[in-house]
Amino acid sequence: MKDWKVLVNPRAGDRRRLEDRARDALTAFGLKPDVESPSGPDAMQERTRLAAEAGWKQFAVVGGDGTLNVVIDALMQHDWTVPPVVALLPSGTGSDFARTFALPQRLEEAAAHLAGDRTYPVDVGIAEGSWGRRAFINEVQAGLGAATAGLAESLPRRIGAAKYQIAFWGTLPRFAPARVTVEAGRRRFEGSALAVIAANGQFFGGGLNIAPKASLRDGRLDVQAFSVKRRSAVPLFQKIKVGMHGSHPGVHRMSSPEVAVATEIPWPVEVDGEPIGVTPLKAHLIPSAIQFKI
Repeated sequence: MKDWKVLVNPRAGDRRRLEDRARDALTAFGLKPDVESPSGPDAMQERTRLAAEAGWKQFAVVGGDGTLNVVIDALMQHDWTVPPVVALLPSGTGSDFARTFALPQRLEEAAAHLAGDRTYPVDVGIAEGSWGRRAFINEVQAGLGAATAGLAESLPRRIGAAKYQIAFWGTLPRFAPARVTVEAGRRRFEGSALAVIAANGQFFGGGLNIAPKASLRDGRLDVQAFSVKRRSAVPLFQKIKVGMHGSHPGVHRMSSPEVAVATEIPWPVEVDGEPIGVTPLKAHLIPSAIQFKI
């Protein structure tokens, strides 16, 4: 009997080769994978939904953060009595979520983590806005970072994870600060800002340690409003890369199970690196919604 439903992102490399690599890697550890590669995000969602309805409880994702997001979003639409087990086999341009667990970035090495029974309870976020509801596992953000993600999507995949930083420098000169209102529990920020981030995980944006104090299992979002001018963003970016920006006077940090973001002009919004719409935005966490395989 098969024990893992393996969903391969065909855009993360050669489809047939990725299927074979995933199958061979898991079989080598005595596992029995059922491998398929849906044609795109919509098909990936549908296949995940159907697998959940068919009784599958363990799902392995071959791809990056975007693929993981698509699968998580589909799983959160199912009524689970026991949280599903989700594993990540990194492949593609970016697997920032894997960095939180120090998982290998190579599929074959990460496959070893699917053997055994060790899992870690992980909160899942829900972002709500004009797009409806969208689950996220790593982060949701509005403003400069979301605009950067939009540009990164259009860059050639061969650039790899560096495309996020390339897109940042291409977006920064054209993105003007705007007045925002952020409400996170009893805390509130109102003022000019370049970006607002609500993080569940620590790493995103191509390996940046943007939320070093975030926890995946505390039921709280790590909310940061970046109230800085564009010229200040350059030195601040260098601190963000290593998670040393928390003491900057322009970084306003809050912690709360939910957050609401309103902007004087519509700002782009993204989840886990995937553009989904524009502000206003609300987000909250579902505690321990999945068991992540470690």
